[in-house]
Amino acid sequence: MRFSTVVVGVSLQALQAAALPVVSDSPFTSTAAALASSTPTPVYDWSKGYVSDFVIHPSCNSTERHEITSGLKQAVAIAQHAKEHILIHRNESKLFQKYFGQGPTAPVIGWLDKIATGNRDGVIFRCDDPDKNCATQKGYAGHHRGSNATSETVICPLSYTTRRPLEALCARGFDMATGRPNDYWAADLIHRLYHVPLVGEDEVGHYADGYPELLELAKGVNHTDAARNSQSLSYFALEAYAYDISVPGEGCAGKLVEEEHDHDHDTGSATTSSAAAAATTVNPTRVIPGTTTAAAPEATATDANAGKECHTHADGTEHCE
Repeated sequence: MRFSTVVVGVSLQALQAAALPVVSDSPFTSTAAALASSTPTPVYDWSKGYVSDFVIHPSCNSTERHEITSGLKQAVAIAQHAKEHILIHRNESKLFQKYFGQGPTAPVIGWLDKIATGNRDGVIFRCDDPDKNCATQKGYAGHHRGSNATSETVICPLSYTTRRPLEALCARGFDMATGRPNDYWAADLIHRLYHVPLVGEDEVGHYADGYPELLELAKGVNHTDAARNSQSLSYFALEAYAYDISVPGEGCAGKLVEEEHDHDHDTGSATTSSAAAAATTVNPTRVIPGTTTAAAPEATATDANAGKECHTHADGTEHCE
């Protein structure tokens, strides 16, 4: 029994000693602990490389930087809302059907999401005029630099005097049918972003331009092209925001001018009305200088792009609207 007691006593002492912290002056003990704490196992970051902000070039002054940044936020806002509009209403949305017909929703959602949440790394907006288009091309409000710099977009001075904020959507007499959606920073910058290959991937392009053509594209046999038509995407985003947010449940769709004469069966009256309309109205996708009717032919003859806003595509093609 005495042997057993000794053994138990030794065992208890050993356990007590083991429970106490080990205090040592050895440098190896502390070094081992430091190495263990300073070299954690690397953690894989799947989102590494994502940049949430567009790059504003140093050539932009503080005012230009503020306007472009604000405009980009508005572009993101309407793209995000348009995406959510489709996710909620699916292809049953009358607005979706208006611009994309019976096409699938997924491609449209995807292209809108590229604007709303896509990586903005390398997408650059600048305010100088490295290609001299702002200075030499009448009516240029901005342009994609194309092969000169595929990730860069130049914003010309004309933009700062013609663009409207999203808060003014459906105000000042604007409607989608007869107005110019690109007068709004939000729609204009969506259009310009799709020209950048990092965003539009050389897939989004111009398959139809102007309100009447967009509606025809959606109803035609090539309606699936509308999902990658830059103006279909930007017009839809702007009108969805107008209908859901700016003027809830009403929006500001407007009405095409030619629709006013659909039920006019008096040939003489229709001819007179059409002539009057031609003299007093303009193509909704054009800006015509405020000149007299007599002076208009001279302006057209001297400059085919007078009163229009133009930009250059990546392939060098000029697009005026």
